Amino acid sequence: MIAATLAALKEYRKVATVVVCAGVAAAFYIQWQTAKDAGARAAADRASLIAAADGTCLALNSQFRPGGVRREQWGMACLNEARRLGRIEGDLAKGDAAALIAALDERMGKEAADAALAAAMSKRAVDAVARMEAADAAVENDRVGAGWACAVNDLGGLRAPGC
Repeated sequence: MIAATLAALKEYRKVATVVVCAGVAAAFYIQWQTAKDAGARAAADRASLIAAADGTCLALNSQFRPGGVRREQWGMACLNEARRLGRIEGDLAKGDAAALIAALDERMGKEAADAALAAAMSKRAVDAVARMEAADAAVENDRVGAGWACAVNDLGGLRAPGC
């Protein structure tokens, strides 16, 4: 039986070689197609992940792919913002809310002081304009006096000792 098989292989050696080569070629073709499909799936997965990262970072008021940044650095600004927000969330969870509220009160106090100062400066400017208009109306014969000069200085934000 073995002798008969060896004799048949010897006789059909060329056919057997072609069949083996065709089998190996088919195996390589299947691997190539599988790799090509895997590459397409990887590209689609990469695009999907980048889109998801863009959306997530947008929710954090950051950018995943900021302009002028190398590809290796994509997501770093977003990661830092996420870490910052995570620290804030952790502080809130630990009970450090009192420190956050104190900082918020301080900031709001500064904002209120700035608003009060702006209102006072606005009133002062309106008063200076009114004094300048009154000083202009008091000018007679194209001659101005010390009151007019004081009104001009006050309008410019200067304070004269004698005014």
